[in-house]
Amino acid sequence: MVHSIRRQGTLIFVGLAIIPLLLTGLVTSSASFRAQGQQALALQREVTRRLSAQIAALIGQIENQMRQLARVRGLSGLSAEEQAQLLSELVSYQDGLESLALLDGNGQERARRADALC
Repeated sequence: MVHSIRRQGTLIFVGLAIIPLLLTGLVTSSASFRAQGQQALALQREVTRRLSAQIAALIGQIENQMRQLARVRGLSGLSAEEQAQLLSELVSYQDGLESLALLDGNGQERARRADALC
């Protein structure tokens, strides 16, 4: 009987020591998981914001190059073959472009060129 009471007492004391530690660990782990999730989302938003700014800048740069090209070379006054050749040169010059199309005032395609790697 003494052995049984001693064993029960030991189990109770061990249980009283371990259960609060387990609960504390679970609460701490849960809070850490939530905090890391929020940090990951914040980092993802920041990366997305930076990339969108870079993409917008690249598109703006390409648009400016195309506008200057159209003004300097008189793109609208060139023949269809010359326009196509000029578009081919521009596609091969700019790494980010897969294809270019020249549209008239009504939105109809006048010339189109695609990168040979596409």
